[in-house]
Amino acid sequence: MRQLFSNKLTANVFSFTFGQILSLLINLLAIALAARYIGVSEFGIFNYLLAMVVVIAKLIDMGIAPNIFREFSINKNLELLNTGFLIRIISFIVFAAIYNLICLVLSVNKQEILLSNIFLFNLVISSKGFLRELLEIPFKVDLAVQYPIIIMLIDNILFLGLVLIMPVIKGDLTYFVLAYTFSNLPGFFIMIFLIRAKYNYRIAGNLNSAKWLIKKSFPVFVYTVFNTIYLNIDLLQLGRFDSSYSAGIYSAAYRLVIPLLIIPTAVIHTVFPQITANYHDTPAKNLPIIRIVFKIFFLLSFSLAAIVTFKADDITSFIYGYNYIVASIPLTILLWGMIFLFNSFFVINLLVAYDKQVGMYVFSIVTLAINLILNFVLIEQYSYLGVAYSKFISIAIGFIITSFIIYKIDNTIYLFEKEILFFSVMLIALIYIISSVLSLILYLIVAGILLVLVVLLTRFFKSNEIKLLLKIINKENWYKNFSFFYPD
Repeated sequence: MRQLFSNKLTANVFSFTFGQILSLLINLLAIALAARYIGVSEFGIFNYLLAMVVVIAKLIDMGIAPNIFREFSINKNLELLNTGFLIRIISFIVFAAIYNLICLVLSVNKQEILLSNIFLFNLVISSKGFLRELLEIPFKVDLAVQYPIIIMLIDNILFLGLVLIMPVIKGDLTYFVLAYTFSNLPGFFIMIFLIRAKYNYRIAGNLNSAKWLIKKSFPVFVYTVFNTIYLNIDLLQLGRFDSSYSAGIYSAAYRLVIPLLIIPTAVIHTVFPQITANYHDTPAKNLPIIRIVFKIFFLLSFSLAAIVTFKADDITSFIYGYNYIVASIPLTILLWGMIFLFNSFFVINLLVAYDKQVGMYVFSIVTLAINLILNFVLIEQYSYLGVAYSKFISIAIGFIITSFIIYKIDNTIYLFEKEILFFSVMLIALIYIISSVLSLILYLIVAGILLVLVVLLTRFFKSNEIKLLLKIINKENWYKNFSFFYPD
């Protein structure tokens, strides 16, 4: 039975990861094509308004989903789901009304009010919206994540189809926002049908547990709001204090970087249950897991940053077109910042596992404050480059803070190893050499091959780490494939 559950859990994690990656790639293709069609300034308006609505979405969110997830895992009772629905619907009405009132007071132009309200409606029906997130909870608890993943893929395929006909019908920014929103409508109704069919679920008003749920969710709510503002503040400040062109250029870079957060999310979801269990029973068992996760995050983030850096102009213009080529510089800066962000993300989850949530708040407040201040200082002189530098600096300082906190808990967690240095120097040297002689596609293929070879030749992972990694994903029999580089 335990083996069956382990296999199902592994399959669920892989389904979630690859489904999310495929969905992101389809979405990125649609966004990139639309960015070419509507131009840099219009693309900047799109992303500026979307960033504003994303922040509103987190205020509506109330941080209740994790607690509903936990309670449903325990008793499979859908009553709390109804409570969550009603809380979020009331919250949506309140914040949507406040937002529109502020727009009227500030005399925001009619097009921006219209588009932002379409985005607000998207919060109701999209896979990232406040209702579908709750509808997906029973499927995630039962390790049936393939259902919401397939529906999300349908959303993005429909979105891509609507974008592809933009040149034919001469679609503008308004059409693009409508396509972005209403491509989610069929998936919303499919999700309602599935949860009714599988769980006999009916939406009903129920506020019996509302006070308990809101109180219990408040710490997560505060952190989520601060973190969401932090991730979107650059675009909000650029759109407000600079220009839609600058917002468009920065958005092009940021949209290539922010989806990478799915990598630490997937890895952490895989190891977090084990780390939490070990902390309460045998804390010493966590050290090798933490070490290998740290190395995985460094490997992935450093490799992506290094490979993209030497062909950033080509990659940016290939995806978005030549008009966006200057986005290559903020793209490079943000990618190097991912090295810090990946590991900060992991350390924050460790703090939760170790019941030290105060560090989570310190991280979110300090990084947001630094980011805000630096943006005000740098935007006027450096525009979109200023916010990229600001993000890099705030991420680096946040990493130092979280590292210090976790070091105080266990001073053996971060151990720098010589293999990491050898790997970094060798990879940089090799890809620099090939970057000057190979075309983009050939460069990416060869760089990927070199990456694998350098990992193996430098023995970036020790044999016991390879075995542990394969054990975590329930594929221990694969170790024989590494026998040439790790002879027993």
